[in-house]
Amino acid sequence: MYLGLAIMAIGLVGASFCNTITGLIATQGAMYGLGSILLYLPSNLFIDEWFVQRKGMAYGIMFAGTGFSGTALRTWAIVLGVITLPVLHFVRPRLPPSAASALRPRDLGFLKRKSFFLFQIGNILQSLGVFIPSLWMPTFALSLGLPSFAGPLSLAFYNGASSVGVIIGGHMSDRFHVSTVILTSTIGCMIASLISWGLTSGQAMLYLFAILWGTFAGMYNATYSGCAKTLS
Repeated sequence: MYLGLAIMAIGLVGASFCNTITGLIATQGAMYGLGSILLYLPSNLFIDEWFVQRKGMAYGIMFAGTGFSGTALRTWAIVLGVITLPVLHFVRPRLPPSAASALRPRDLGFLKRKSFFLFQIGNILQSLGVFIPSLWMPTFALSLGLPSFAGPLSLAFYNGASSVGVIIGGHMSDRFHVSTVILTSTIGCMIASLISWGLTSGQAMLYLFAILWGTFAGMYNATYSGCAKTLS
């Protein structure tokens, strides 16, 4: 986990100095992605052990940091190192690992359930579309003749709103069935894309779309714990 944190911080700092697509892919893409795997995957397992009633909220708060990281790369790299490094010492499983559990065969019974494939197919289809607006917002802003800061500012609004949305989605997944949260996220994104995005002609509507899309699209990321609870 310490290695993953170091790789993520270096990747963010490197990305903030990049001015080419290749550099961004190597730093914020490959380096940050590799570090995230080393840091987040153990954290996901530990949260699943520690939380029962408010598991969705716990995951939502954890995923909220992903949105804030997109507002300022260099600043977030410093925050990531200063805040995360001290608390990593306290990140540990609720139950100590045992030799018996390590040798226990994996339960792959979920592969026989239709609900698993329905959730997985839905997750793949959602992922194909949810990131498209964030990728095209800067280009779209330039095509409208908006100031050069409008594109990056809309991305900052999007990332900030997604941090709020994922917490809301996590709280909802603790109180309602996961299908209700998914439906709310889908309808919200649909309204945002049809009205705000389709009628955008100035900065105000672009920022409104970024906030709406970020909020409702962010909610979907918090449904993973609800899907897992339905399958268990």
